[in-house]
Amino acid sequence: MYEFLFLIFLGLILFLLSYFGIKKFPSERFQFLLAIPYKQISDGKWLSLNLTYYGLFNAIAYTLGSLVTTILLLSINIKIIQIFLIMLFTFIICIPSSKYVAYFIEKTKSGFTVGGAVFIGVLISPIAIIVSLYLTGFKDQNTSYIIPILASLSIGYILGEGIGRIGCLSFGCCYGKSVDSLSDSFLRKIFDKWNTVYTGRLKKASYASNLCEQKTVPVQAMSIILYNTTGLISIILFIKGYYIFSLILVTFVSQLYRFFSEFLRADYRGEGKISAYQKMSIINVILITFYTIIFKSSLYPLAKISTGLLGVFNPVAMTIFAVLFLFTLIYTGISSVTYSITNFRLSSKVITKK
Repeated sequence: MYEFLFLIFLGLILFLLSYFGIKKFPSERFQFLLAIPYKQISDGKWLSLNLTYYGLFNAIAYTLGSLVTTILLLSINIKIIQIFLIMLFTFIICIPSSKYVAYFIEKTKSGFTVGGAVFIGVLISPIAIIVSLYLTGFKDQNTSYIIPILASLSIGYILGEGIGRIGCLSFGCCYGKSVDSLSDSFLRKIFDKWNTVYTGRLKKASYASNLCEQKTVPVQAMSIILYNTTGLISIILFIKGYYIFSLILVTFVSQLYRFFSEFLRADYRGEGKISAYQKMSIINVILITFYTIIFKSSLYPLAKISTGLLGVFNPVAMTIFAVLFLFTLIYTGISSVTYSITNFRLSSKVITKK
């Protein structure tokens, strides 16, 4: 019963966010959430920082992904302190990596890359898990918990990326090629009917590739639908105790899709016909497959979602999620490629009364 309600509620949230995001966020209206004045420049005018919907949905993505991961980990009797350490070690490295890897490959100081962060995460996650369990004195069949923990982290990741791609629609990044530029007539016919059209000169697709108001391959929309669906299926596998299948499904779908989808993308992905991100995706598949072999166990714990749901709603966990949301919102949401000028004026109603 708990499992069914959990899946229905989560599925409904993902559907509503995805539907609204795919339908509305390519438009100019949904790029900036608010402006924050910080320096007066003339009469009634202030230079302002822009807080973006991109940052808001990154914050939602990180928080919801972490929330689902926490519920799954609690369901197999991993304690809050252990979950906190695992996520802390992972986020401390992965969140900055999303910026540094983008700079290293794309030579941009203002961009972020989920692909680069995931690659670093796959490399360090077994170490983060083992160290976290060791520091908290977790001695009971350590190796039998590594695959379930990796599976729960991968589920949180794919759901987070599925939601995070809505932010990409808002900013206009990670965009597909112009439909008219496709050489394959079959693909051109499909995407002529199902596509993404960006409006607004401040969208990255507009200023970087002149794709404003043109039909583009809906790379982000496909990612949103595929990743969220895969995440829900993987949760079902996790609940049933098929941890390896859950981990493999998330890894193969997300990484192989990333590899092939980049051939349909128009944004700069680094030099070479096969980008660094595509190479990372293949390495991720190899690494996760390797992990399932060396950490395989016959004593996996059983998942009990009711335990996870009851355990996650406590002050410590809620405080951690709130801090994570605010940090991600500020770190990824304050635009470094745009600015705004805010003009304050008295309301006409006040002037009339006076």
